[in-house]
Amino acid sequence: MCEIYLDGLFYKGSGIGRYYESLTKEFAKRGIKIYTCVPNNLINDFEKDFFNCLFNSTYAIINSIGGNKT
Repeated sequence: MCEIYLDGLFYKGSGIGRYYESLTKEFAKRGIKIYTCVPNNLINDFEKDFFNCLFNSTYAIINSIGGNKT
């Protein structure tokens, strides 16, 4: 089995974020195990977008840099 780490910190970012989404979905279709990390504030979107891919993935939630805004 092939495994790969894709940095998800730019998930939903313009440009590079679209490449991340395309690579993640394509690798998952091919049965490649994906390790990634996702910013805390985008975890719900990530789980919704990649619901069908998560069975073969391991991901970590990264807290947003700079803390919470009030």
